[in-house]
Amino acid sequence: MPRLRKVVSAVVVLQALWAPQVGWAQQDSSPIETEEPFLDVVDVEIVNIDVWVTRKDGSPLEGLGRDDFVVSRDGEPVEITNFYAVSGGRPVPTATEPSGIDGMTTPDRQPMAKLEVAPEHRLWLIVFIDNFNIDPIERNRVLPDIERFLRRNLSIGDQTMLVTYDRTLEVRQPFTDRMGLLTET
Repeated sequence: MPRLRKVVSAVVVLQALWAPQVGWAQQDSSPIETEEPFLDVVDVEIVNIDVWVTRKDGSPLEGLGRDDFVVSRDGEPVEITNFYAVSGGRPVPTATEPSGIDGMTTPDRQPMAKLEVAPEHRLWLIVFIDNFNIDPIERNRVLPDIERFLRRNLSIGDQTMLVTYDRTLEVRQPFTDRMGLLTET
């Protein structure tokens, strides 16, 4: 009798262990309902037109603005929503844009005009100063040259960040297009 009790107990334990697995397998074999995928269609009509305007001798004609061009579609005028002029591979201000941007000047020292530049055309520059490994006298000797370089070479819309290292990395000035914020830091 004790032996029969052990066999019955073993069968009951096996059934208890087997039953949840069978039940789980039966639940898992049912088909899974799939959701319809999300699909949306958006029509965007943006046309980029690159225009090169030259004189009769082939030299570039500069200083043109948005008002100097007419774009039409099927004979009907279309509004020009984005415009910028390029000279030397960089966006330049046009005569129709307002003037004066935080001390930035053209090569002939005239105030730069405000110009919206598309993000993909902007320069993103990080100025990294290693205060830990560089001699302070040498660093101070070079800093005015860095400032002159930035004033001479940054264009409207260019973004510059100032980062220093002195055993830890510190962002002294997050990305900005304002030269004054860089030189104050």
